[in-house]
Amino acid sequence: GTGEFEILRREGGVIPMYSHAPKTSAQDNILRLGVTTATTKASSGYCYLGAQRQARELVDGIVHGRVPALRNRSRLAAWFDSVFVRFLRSTPQHAPDAFLRLFEGNDPATIIRFMSDQARPQDYLAVARSLPALPLSQQALAHVCRV
Repeated sequence: GTGEFEILRREGGVIPMYSHAPKTSAQDNILRLGVTTATTKASSGYCYLGAQRQARELVDGIVHGRVPALRNRSRLAAWFDSVFVRFLRSTPQHAPDAFLRLFEGNDPATIIRFMSDQARPQDYLAVARSLPALPLSQQALAHVCRV
């Protein structure tokens, strides 16, 4: 109902989404945050709660006179994200349905814990059950076997 419109310009970009933190050289007085510390889930681009957690840890460290040791993602979170990325890359035609099933098939608390790398084992099971079983299982096996 807005009537006619004219597109004046188009914007585009690429958000770098790493499964693992990229290698960076250590420099005095520089603390890496956000994307450069693998906060962003490569499979979805989600990073909000992880970035908030890092900011709290940074402030807490500064207030208490220490350099904060930013936590890495859990091995399970990183593994699951890597499998899901393989799944998305190998079967991109399943991506729209997979994300729809992920969000429709799980309660919001499960999704938030999963997306923010705070998932419990039952959350991973719920997420896995909501995704296409055969293609995801194939990618998990290929990831384990490094095929």
